[in-house]
This record gives sequence, structure tokens and C-alpha cells, in this order.
Amino acid sequence: MLRYQVSFFLTAAVMLPLSCSHTAVPQAAAVLSPEFEAYWFSGLAELSVFDLQQSRYGALRKGTPAMVFVTEPFSVRRQVKLDQPESAGDDRRDVLKLNMTRNFDTGIYPYSTELSVFSPVDLSKSPHALKSVFSCQEWCGQVYTQFNRKGKHYAVQSYSYFESEGDREEKLPVTWLEDELWSVGRINPDALPLGEVSIIPSETYTRFLHRVRKPEQAMAAWLESDGGRLYTLTYASGRVLSIQFAADFPHAVLGWTETYRDGSGAGAAERVTSGTLRKRIRIDYWNHNAVADSIWRQELGY
Repeated sequence: MLRYQVSFFLTAAVMLPLSCSHTAVPQAAAVLSPEFEAYWFSGLAELSVFDLQQSRYGALRKGTPAMVFVTEPFSVRRQVKLDQPESAGDDRRDVLKLNMTRNFDTGIYPYSTELSVFSPVDLSKSPHALKSVFSCQEWCGQVYTQFNRKGKHYAVQSYSYFESEGDREEKLPVTWLEDELWSVGRINPDALPLGEVSIIPSETYTRFLHRVRKPEQAMAAWLESDGGRLYTLTYASGRVLSIQFAADFPHAVLGWTETYRDGSGAGAAERVTSGTLRKRIRIDYWNHNAVADSIWRQELGY
């Protein structure tokens, strides 16, 4: 479970508390179903923990990913969570935020990644994420990437300890991000792209395999599966990502499988990473940071 602490912002000699608390009142301009509002604007977050089989360095590693979904008011201009959403006016956009962590060990040293995606809940007006952030920490060093949607392009900042990747800024066209598919599938599965699609692969894949960050062509389709619907993305490169969503609202993520070939020529080998849902709960986690609240980690098996 993510741990948050209350910090303080000093302005005009007044101490204003900042926290991870979230609004329970949706933006009036958004057209949302009563079912959606009741679930996602209840003042609770949804926490899910998975059993992970992560392919890394030619072997499978066990891990425990966590997904945290929660709505919050977001600034379109500054692309940060609003502290005073009631006075933000047209700058406010309600988003479904995903924080996805992934932890696993490789021999003596651990890996830790976090993905944060901010997707507008009103997809009819804004079908793509406003912001996406990825970071990875391991004993060799750290990497960090941030996408900010600016009109018809993403402003991308990336930092790495590898010389070949270095610190850079670039622009990419606004198209589908693989990393936003998880959230779009929760908001409205029917809004996910189908058929041939231009898509920017996940930052986890790009960073782990040191690929060039660029849009790629893929075929997207829905397949029936036991207990849910399987959204499958097949890239021209041969990589396949399948995400299983529950068929019924709120379309929980039940698991995923990622398959690709690593290496070249005779040395190429198929790699498979998978996650399976272990436990899902709803809770206002930002109010549970006392030592005694560790019982919730036991509840999640995390």
C-alpha cells in the first residue's frame, strides 16, 4: 500500500494542509451515469493487489503489483491535482487516476516501478490522458519519464543514468498511450480503440528493453474469456498485451499477460509476463497511515 504523509504549504503566512484526500463531488459539467458517480465519487479509492510473474534477464521473477484507482480534480493548465477545485473554473477536469506499482527482485537486488496516469472521466470531450508518469528504481540507478498533453502533442521529458538514453526532451503526436488503456477500460470499455491503431508502447516495456519511444502500429480486439472480457493488443513487432476486464461495471482489472521476443536471430527467445488479481478492496487509504492500519496490508496480502 502506498504511504502518504501530510505536508504543508506556506502562503500569505497561512498554513494550508495538503493531503491525498479526494473530492466526493463530480464536476457539474461532466455527463456521467448514476452508477459511475456512486462508485467513483464515493470518497473511496479502489486498491487491487496482483500475483506477478515478471520476465527479467531471461527468468521469471515473482512480485506483487498494486493498482490504485481514484478520482480527483485536476488542473488542465498546470496538470497537477487541484488544492481548491471549487474555485478552478474551466481549468478543472475530473480524472480517474491510476497509480500502478510493481515490485520484484532480480537475484541480489530489487526493482521498483510506478506508473501514474491521469485520464479525464468524460472521454467524449477528452479521450486521451492529460498526463502520464513512469519511474523505475533499482541498484544500478533510476529512470523517470513524464508525458504532458499540450494541444496536439505530448511534451515528453525523460531522464536516465544510461548515456545512450541520457536526459532529453521531445515531442510526440497525441495518440493512444498503452499506459492509459487500463484507465479507459475502467471508465468505459467500449471507448477502447479497436482495429488498426497507432499507439505508444508502455514505458515499462520501453525502459526495460531500451526501445526508442515512438508510436507503433497494432491491432486491437475484444475476445471472450472466462469471467470477463479480454482486450488484446497485437503489435506489428509481434508483441502482444492482453488485459482481462470484468464484464460488469466497474470493469475491474482481473489480470494481464504480455508476450514478446527478446534478443535477435538464433538467440531470440519468447518472454512472458503475467499478473493475476489476488484481492480488491475500496478504502479511503489516505486516512489510514497509523501503525495500526497495517492490518489493511494483511487484508490485501501485500
